[in-house]
Amino acid sequence: GDRISNLAKELGISKSRIRNYNDIYGDGDIKEGDIVFLKQKKGKATKGCEFHTVKGGESLHSISQMYGVRLKDIYRMNPQYKSYTKIKVGDVIRLR
Repeated sequence: GDRISNLAKELGISKSRIRNYNDIYGDGDIKEGDIVFLKQKKGKATKGCEFHTVKGGESLHSISQMYGVRLKDIYRMNPQYKSYTKIKVGDVIRLR
């Protein structure tokens, strides 16, 4: 039942900051099971996590949340994908 507005109020962080930290734009919100960052994500994954092979149901956003990497940096490292490009199961995403 958590929402960005609830978390912001409870933690004393602005809604826009939580949205920014989690690459959530427009009317997007969080849902059950989502990973939520309360600090800025990094520009690349930790050593040993250079690549990720896409599994069913994943998106570039969910992968960015999983590894704590800013979505814009995933796009930068993977220029074959644009914001409108769908990833497919088996695609290999560069994270570092």
